[in-house]
Amino acid sequence: RAANCTDGILKYALDYFSSVNYEDGYVRRHIENKALYQKIQEHFAPKTACGIRVYEMPKKYAEMEIPSAIANTCAVQDGFFSPAAEMLACCGIPTVYEGEGLCGIAFGENARAVPSEVLKRGMILDIDAARILQQRGIDTGIAAFGETVSAEEEFFLGENEYVGIPDEPGKIRYCCTKLQPGADVQSTISTDVGDFPASYYYRNEQGQPFLVFTFAAYFASERLWRQYTRARQLATAVERLSGTPLPVRITAEAPDLYMICKENDHAISVGLWNFSLDAVPQQELLLAKAYTDAEFLNCTGRLNG
Repeated sequence: RAANCTDGILKYALDYFSSVNYEDGYVRRHIENKALYQKIQEHFAPKTACGIRVYEMPKKYAEMEIPSAIANTCAVQDGFFSPAAEMLACCGIPTVYEGEGLCGIAFGENARAVPSEVLKRGMILDIDAARILQQRGIDTGIAAFGETVSAEEEFFLGENEYVGIPDEPGKIRYCCTKLQPGADVQSTISTDVGDFPASYYYRNEQGQPFLVFTFAAYFASERLWRQYTRARQLATAVERLSGTPLPVRITAEAPDLYMICKENDHAISVGLWNFSLDAVPQQELLLAKAYTDAEFLNCTGRLNG
């Protein structure tokens, strides 16, 4: 209802191992929420989704580099899921899947599907996507690609904060890169072979801005992005890349608080769904535009400013 589309996932309402009368809780909740569903439809359906454009192409496995620890295991199926979408979702960043968005994000083989003309709006890349764009003749700020290494922590320079990354075989794959002059390093890793950039901003001579993570996102540990620091980094990246801030930004530390954001010329609708086991007792949202009034569905709140 909020996204105004389907994703092919069924809504299970009955216990298919028992009789139809055994588990009726899901049906009762559906009926109880019908009025709320209608209000969600009214607010969201007429508006257009806004956020970071996720570039995800359906056929990419043939050219994908599969880590040796993952190859020939059932973990290969993880390649069917989008780490770019997962990263933004768990960090509370709104997304779109058509059009140009505020800026774009493409990991791995999906960089082959990114039109050159949208790069001027800014792109968020992992190391594999950066390599693919450079093969296409697009300067992403890397002078040399070195060996692949693991790391136990990432240090965010602007926050003076270390974030630990538990070692999982084959799932922590940073590239020891040498960057072009002008690259603005945001975080680093320390390894047995030296210290290297973990993320950086770069704008090439064509004026195309990038935020590049030097890890490979596919088949990676979610700990690379399930971080407060990463959420803050992504939230500020949109304005730095595109010149336009996120239409709405979550301020509290709330992993897996999923956001759908849609707007028209005079209004914005923001949906927050908490998929975390932890409660979010209080949340403050920063709006990029001024609004005169607000309506709150299934929650309470107030509009300030």
